Order: sequence, then structure tokens, then C-alpha cells
Amino acid sequence: MLTHILHNFPALCAFLDQLHLELSKPQHQHILNLADALLTCADTKTLAALQRQFIAVADAFNAMTTDRPYRRAKTHEEAMAELGRCAGTQLDPQVVEAFMKLMGEE
Repeated sequence: MLTHILHNFPALCAFLDQLHLELSKPQHQHILNLADALLTCADTKTLAALQRQFIAVADAFNAMTTDRPYRRAKTHEEAMAELGRCAGTQLDPQVVEAFMKLMGEE
């Protein structure tokens, strides 16, 4: 959950000062304004973590539903059931639930 947006974060200001960069005032302000785009989350799930978890679910589904030299592909229903069994252990249960909704399973 989004808790706040950083604005002229003091540590960033101090870091810029320690670099001793020859920046014009507008350049310095531009770098400080970049901090406005930094989001801090109260939850440990960052956007990057959610992207990785969603790719893991999609990759697992693809791996199960694709023929391999050593086994035949699972059906759509079998793969979805397997994702459901792995939710909470190997895969994030919320991401599995969202994937199932996207695939029309719920």
C-alpha cells in the first residue's frame, strides 16, 4: 500500500551535496524533483516484486501447458489446478488468484 511520496528527501539533498557536482540551480532542483517519483510502500510487495511473481506464475503455466521431450503438455484445467495447489508455497497466492481471474477461472 502506498504510504507517501518523498519530496526533497533530506538524505538525497545531503548525498548531492557530498558529490560536489557543479550543477546549476535548475539542474540541482531537477534532481531533487526526481525524488517526487520515488514511492515508498508500507508492504514489502514492491512493483518489481509483483512483476517477478506474476512472471513466475505465467512461466509456470506456460511450462505446464507446453509439450516437452520428456512429457506431454497438461490441459488448461490441469495446469490451473496445479497453480492452485502451488499457491502459498511456490507461488504467491494473491498473484495466482489474479492470474486465474485473468484466465477466466474465477
